[in-house]
Amino acid sequence: GDNTSEEYTANVNVIPVNDKPTTETKYTFSVSENPSADEKLGSVTVSDVANEEGVDTYTFALVSEDAACTGCFVLTSSGDVKVKGSKTFDYYTKSSYTLTAKVTDDAKTEKNYGLTGNPETSKNFTIVINVKNQNHAPTISDQPFTLPEKNKTATGIVDWTSAKVVGTVSAKDVDNDNLTFKVVTADI
Repeated sequence: GDNTSEEYTANVNVIPVNDKPTTETKYTFSVSENPSADEKLGSVTVSDVANEEGVDTYTFALVSEDAACTGCFVLTSSGDVKVKGSKTFDYYTKSSYTLTAKVTDDAKTEKNYGLTGNPETSKNFTIVINVKNQNHAPTISDQPFTLPEKNKTATGIVDWTSAKVVGTVSAKDVDNDNLTFKVVTADI
């Protein structure tokens, strides 16, 4: 028979498609109850497949904020998590805030090869910000106690003994710490 095939070498060029960037699923940071204005709490990071790192550019953004505190935190485009302006937090009112964020790459890897379409360019992740409980000073109000100068008894009027309880001082502490009391002014 006749030979109807011929051997040849073919070159196949594989053009990379953009892979979405990767990041941790959840980041956890802490904030004090009285942070400084625009205080940085930490940073989120991104990684990508080897051929895209150093080529693609990554930006971070908040997708949704905690409904209890919208406008309290900022995620910069470079990944810094900050308090937005001057804010105060109360551990006993809300001890943590949950934000949803995303990292997006510019799909430059595909654009360098002239490809079009809808490459996967972003990934959502969670940021949890825990409020650090700070010790609060106890509260106490003026508490007057009265005692007659002399003690009227069945046998007559006598001086009080030095161990006579005049009243009980009370105070409140939101941290439920054990409280101790001290007389700082004597001989009143």
